[in-house]
Amino acid sequence: VITLNQRSAQFTQEVYFDYKSYVNPQITYPWTNDASKITILTDGQCGSACGMTADHFTSRHGVKAVAVGGFRGSGLSMFSFAGASVLALEEIVSSYEQLQLAAPLARLPYRGNFRVGVAEAYSGTDTTMLEYNPARHGAAYRLDYTPETARSQDKLWRAVSATAWA
Repeated sequence: VITLNQRSAQFTQEVYFDYKSYVNPQITYPWTNDASKITILTDGQCGSACGMTADHFTSRHGVKAVAVGGFRGSGLSMFSFAGASVLALEEIVSSYEQLQLAAPLARLPYRGNFRVGVAEAYSGTDTTMLEYNPARHGAAYRLDYTPETARSQDKLWRAVSATAWA
């Protein structure tokens, strides 16, 4: 049992999947890029394959990441979830239907969909979800939005280049 945001959650088992060990250099193209010429710009909302790619590029190839936004004084992870298990409402309902069981959720009465996370990853005694943990997946640089950079991608990239490529 783990308590997060004053809510207790009980898990069936703890699982760790190191996807990096499945990257086979024998069947992939060799890294030929110059990491010093690449910067990942993130607001921390990158997820799934994007999160796995950001983590792979930064941890294996030394690419630098710049995180922009968040809350002043608190860390910002590069991504919101990396390869985690997220299901759409339609996937949940149809899975139950295929098993001929009553679904705990119903389709929306209007055209629309939403997704929910069905797996959260923690590490050891951390109380911060692993994906959101800036101590484990922090960016090399952190910038706050300004009135100028929040409204202009050009000005944001100028701030990034002045920080990451200085």
